[in-house]
Amino acid sequence: MTAPILCAEIGDAAIQFTDTAFLGRIGSAELAAIGFVDSLIEVAVVPAIGLIGAMQIAVARRTGQQREDEVAATFDRTIRLVLPTVIGIGLFLRLGTEAYADRIIDSAAVAAAMADFFRYGVFGVVFFALNFAYSSLYVGIGRTRILVAATALVFCVNLAVTYLLVFGRAGAPRLGMEGAGIGFAVAEASTLVFFAHRARRQIGVGGWTLIRPRVIGGVSAARLLRLGWPISGHFLIETLRWVGFLLIVARIGEDALAASSMVFACYGLLIIPAVAFSEAAFSLVSNLIGRGRAGSMSALLHTLVTSAYAITLPLALFGALWPGAALSLFTGDQATIAAASAPLRIVSLVMLVMVPAEMWSAAVFGTADTAIGSLIEFIASGIMIGAAYLAEAVLGLGLTYVWATLGLAAVFTLAASYGRIHAGAWRRHRL
Repeated sequence: MTAPILCAEIGDAAIQFTDTAFLGRIGSAELAAIGFVDSLIEVAVVPAIGLIGAMQIAVARRTGQQREDEVAATFDRTIRLVLPTVIGIGLFLRLGTEAYADRIIDSAAVAAAMADFFRYGVFGVVFFALNFAYSSLYVGIGRTRILVAATALVFCVNLAVTYLLVFGRAGAPRLGMEGAGIGFAVAEASTLVFFAHRARRQIGVGGWTLIRPRVIGGVSAARLLRLGWPISGHFLIETLRWVGFLLIVARIGEDALAASSMVFACYGLLIIPAVAFSEAAFSLVSNLIGRGRAGSMSALLHTLVTSAYAITLPLALFGALWPGAALSLFTGDQATIAAASAPLRIVSLVMLVMVPAEMWSAAVFGTADTAIGSLIEFIASGIMIGAAYLAEAVLGLGLTYVWATLGLAAVFTLAASYGRIHAGAWRRHRL
């Protein structure tokens, strides 16, 4: 079940990696802007992610209870809620980045690059949210193999279109940051067509969702909203944590922001196994509870943590010992590589705590104890941002110490999530 999810996470990180590498060869403003763009996209889809996460928990629980007849109706109801939400968000992004980016970012060049990306990339945000709904559906029912084909499609289309339009190859116009936005939109649109066609044939969902007068059966919209808003809060807090973190880094200077964009991309690669296995934990914990086997939860999480370590630790070791080799894939500027090397070492070491923290946090949400899971994330983010501000603005300790605050957040998340699961309070929640 987890291998295709891992493949999908690798594909997402590979897209971020290649976009960062391409734009790093266009200019420092584009390199600095891509970190903000990725964070803004994650913030933009937060309301949709909450609803989709609630749908995934519900689908996994119904599958464990052998009530598969409710899956299609639950998915269709979720799409009815998600689609108008992401369309509104897309309009806000399209208009907001051009009007307000230069008021948020001190660098006019970075703000302009962000506006260029979202000129057409905003369509990709809508398609991305719908693709996430389809992939979560397949994870919820335990049929994840389709994610391999979807990941290959989105990566190949993004790589080809972005390369042609960023650099102006094969007679295409040289569009730079705007070309990256177009590549993102085209890749996500292609994948949405693939998902919709396959899901209609294999599961019977999504065919006439928006024009049917009503959806009968499944988990109610009220219950999806009740489960979903804390999940949205969790993702919003986690994403705003990185936006706030990058704003603190921006106080140091544009060079520090460019270095941190590379470190952030490497962090995105290192965290892939933990995210993939935690995504499986999200559904498997709910499925176990639905089957009446909640006592197997600790054994399941131990297995998932061990498996994630097996993949993560070799990558983390490489990042800790040879950070320059990894960073040279993004840029040939030796000064920027030197500035990013020590923070990358710190991030690589933090993975020792981050892996189990991700797993136990996902388990809290899988039990449907979503409000407490969101609260844990809120406190962890406050610890990280507060410590980062203290390190930079008060103590003036520099970029390496700012990145070290990631470890403080991971330690708290692990301790709080582990304690919540073993306290057993989640047993009061019914789905």
